Amino acid sequence: MQANTKLDKDQKEQLATFREFSPAKIVNLDNKTTMAYQVHGNTVEFALSVMAPTEKKFRRKVGEYFAYDKFNDDQTVTMAVNDFKVMCEAVYNAYPI
Repeated sequence: MQANTKLDKDQKEQLATFREFSPAKIVNLDNKTTMAYQVHGNTVEFALSVMAPTEKKFRRKVGEYFAYDKFNDDQTVTMAVNDFKVMCEAVYNAYPI
């Protein structure tokens, strides 16, 4: 069965609040994965939201909502900036878009 997840009214309002007040920035990586991240000096804190394989299509706002939600709920990973850059480059080189 294919899913077709959409945000309800409360989630849309919460997303607007996240966008206004969250210190995290958002990037959609590959039309499947959304990252909320914040640089803290020499570290990067980030949270990921990954589209379920049963979804019909990528919905940017749904990914943003869940990435922000995880970030603001401290479901994050913190890495040194240089390690983060190396990881991102290694992943990109292994799986170029």
